[in-house]
Amino acid sequence: MALTSEGRVVCWGDNDYGQTTVPADVTGVVAIAAGGIHSVALTGAGRVICWGNGSFGQLAMPADMTGVVAIAAGALHSVALTREGRVVCWGDGSYDATTVPMDATGVVAIAAGDSYSMVLKSRPLNPLSVDTDGDGMWDGWGDTDGDGMTDGWELMHSLNPFVNDADEDPDGDGYSNLAEFLAGSDPQSAASVPLEAITLFSLFTPLEP
Repeated sequence: MALTSEGRVVCWGDNDYGQTTVPADVTGVVAIAAGGIHSVALTGAGRVICWGNGSFGQLAMPADMTGVVAIAAGALHSVALTREGRVVCWGDGSYDATTVPMDATGVVAIAAGDSYSMVLKSRPLNPLSVDTDGDGMWDGWGDTDGDGMTDGWELMHSLNPFVNDADEDPDGDGYSNLAEFLAGSDPQSAASVPLEAITLFSLFTPLEP
């Protein structure tokens, strides 16, 4: 499989199961993965498309899978990573290839082998002292996804430094990740809100006698 700069998928080789016959609606693709007898593509809109042989369920994507940012394909199974860092697997579950471990959280990358899957979790190290992308800048100061938040801060708060998640609000406190970053509050704790919000609450809340 190959992906052109225009987002077009090109396949060649063994086509016994239609795995190299790219469907007409596969456009605007940003990532591809080749399985044993099936193919997988991810569009810029986060839509996953599978084609080829689906006898092991490797084409049957879960209905609740949304916000996909990465894909992988094993011999007879498929794997996806959502914007929230959740890993989704479907297809042949031999050797527990599609059984996602409970501790597979905070995932930033995925891969699939013949009958197994693997993930890369966010670094537990102090990101202020590492250089993940080798750009000569510590992760604490770099901004790989260009969302206005440094990689180090995102890693320390279980966010994905490879995905623009500035507008997300994981703790549901009404403040986006970017707002929490700029204010120095914790985006994963509803009890930690920007100081401005606390100040306004104090000004407009009368003291009890």
